[in-house]
Amino acid sequence: MYKVKLTVNGSVYNATETKEMYITIDSLPIADFLANINGFDVDFTNQSTNALSHTWNFGDGSSLSSEANPKHTYKDGIYDVTYTATNACGNTVIKKSITIVIRPIASFKTKTQTGCVPFTVNFENTSTITATDFIWTFPGGTPSTSTDKNPVVVYNTVGKFDVKLVAKNSLSADSLTSSEFIKVEDKPISDFQNNVTGFVCFFTDKSIKASKYYWEFGDGKTSTLPSPSHNYGVEGEFVVKLITENFCGFDTLERRVAIYLIPKVNFTSDVFKGCAPFNVNFQNTSSIDVNDWDWQFEGGTPNVSKDANPSVTFKKQGKYTVKLTVKNNNGTNSTTKIKYIEVVSPVLCPDRPNKKKLKIPNNGFSSEEDQLLNRIDDSESTIIFPNPTDNLINIKGSGLQSYELVDFSGKQMSTGLLAEGLNAVDVKNFDAGVYLLKIVSQNERTATKVIIAK
Repeated sequence: MYKVKLTVNGSVYNATETKEMYITIDSLPIADFLANINGFDVDFTNQSTNALSHTWNFGDGSSLSSEANPKHTYKDGIYDVTYTATNACGNTVIKKSITIVIRPIASFKTKTQTGCVPFTVNFENTSTITATDFIWTFPGGTPSTSTDKNPVVVYNTVGKFDVKLVAKNSLSADSLTSSEFIKVEDKPISDFQNNVTGFVCFFTDKSIKASKYYWEFGDGKTSTLPSPSHNYGVEGEFVVKLITENFCGFDTLERRVAIYLIPKVNFTSDVFKGCAPFNVNFQNTSSIDVNDWDWQFEGGTPNVSKDANPSVTFKKQGKYTVKLTVKNNNGTNSTTKIKYIEVVSPVLCPDRPNKKKLKIPNNGFSSEEDQLLNRIDDSESTIIFPNPTDNLINIKGSGLQSYELVDFSGKQMSTGLLAEGLNAVDVKNFDAGVYLLKIVSQNERTATKVIIAK
């Protein structure tokens, strides 16, 4: 802007007038603006100079604005905003790019977080609406991952499981991990221990995941305590039932409990009589409250044992006594079985392992030079019983047969003809031992061992 000064000179007077800022020369405006982004809303602030009017193009296809400082609402995206500042001299245009990024916020929920195997969970995605894509991770679940907005997941394993959700849009992403968000339970497992003192039984709960208890003590009495005690008042064995419950279901356990001031003691074995080496498996059949076993085995290997059901080997001929002493919390009891195990004479065990062959010299009956006791020809027409025997040998023959019974030395002890049917040979006066019974028919010859036991 400029001042103007006028001076007038006359013959008599002179005059001067000055006007400050009388002439104005304008310039083009200088366009500029600021954009304050708040979510989807943008506040534009005009920072131009020498502008008399304003034109805004927000870059999203919306109407132009002539406000000096407009406010505009966008959607997600990147926009070129054009501002035109105008005065009498003309206009100036400035363009700036703005980015509208609404960062998604990941969140989710379920109607329930705790359930029983198999536990089906419907996940509800509650992320902000700016999220367009989702990545779920479900440790322990089926499926273990998903890109569905609201997935359904099944948990088949007991435990506590994390859940992770990544919510994304085209410009940003957000992640949320909820630790141990899902808790999967199963029905309880009933278990208990018991300890007896006198007539009183003290029960200790060992159940898993039980929240409620119901006991039946086997004598008509009950309890709902987790670890009750019960006075039975009498000796005996009782079936105790424990029922446990939680929100997934219930479980029942039955167990026998013995109430004895001293334990009942007894035992048995799988065999009682046999040939050396004689292996015997002993079975404890004492009352169920026994918690200590003390075995003594006369002639056995081992000769003592603390096992409940030991195995023992008897290596020599003889009759042996077995003693078992047992204990419970109240006392001790024992039983002794005299000559309970019998290991018989080797003479009565001809089929024992590694037996030696015995030769019986030829006595003229057979065309062979000698006979071997371990060579036995099966006969389809002759049956001999019992074997071993102590008084009679029954020979069931088919007729037209002869027999000969010889001892170890080959001495003939008995001979004769066999009729068709059952024939009895008297051996009650023979010494105990192994004999050879030879039977000859028209088409067959057999040599069979016969044991005479006394």
